[in-house]
Amino acid sequence: MPTVAGSSTFTISATPGAVTAALPPVVQSFTVVISAAPTVTINVPSTGVAATQPSATVVLSGIYPQDITGTMTLTFAPISGIPQNSYDAKFGTGGTTAQFTIPAGNTSASVPVIIGTVAGTITITTTTSLTSAPIVSTIPVSSTVPVITGVTPGAVTSGGFSISVTGRSTPRDM
Repeated sequence: MPTVAGSSTFTISATPGAVTAALPPVVQSFTVVISAAPTVTINVPSTGVAATQPSATVVLSGIYPQDITGTMTLTFAPISGIPQNSYDAKFGTGGTTAQFTIPAGNTSASVPVIIGTVAGTITITTTTSLTSAPIVSTIPVSSTVPVITGVTPGAVTSGGFSISVTGRSTPRDM
């Protein structure tokens, strides 16, 4: 298998057993062109939004004649400094590592990213069978105002009542 792009010309000559005017040698030149491998880029959102599911997409600059395989590895650093939980950010495939394949003749493959409800930075490191160095992409998840997702009334007593409020705070400061 070729490892470098470029072209090479060669000649094939066929000579009959006895060269005569009626049977001259046949000479044919051929040129083989090896195209450069397509470049690989990773498309991720420029800003992540809490509680959404965008995709990380591996994109080739052109069609490639073989399957391209790869791995994405996700890490998350919350701005609060509180250690990461498994629900802060992960791939839609479940976990922090996802395998992908770009089939021969195609130019992209996508892996869903589940963004939790915590502000911080998602880092995705991608390796492929076509690239020698990993490609690193980041998705900053900004702090937002707290969100109330539910209110449940509780018991009423002679001294008052209780109420349960659920929600989320992206900086984890409530």
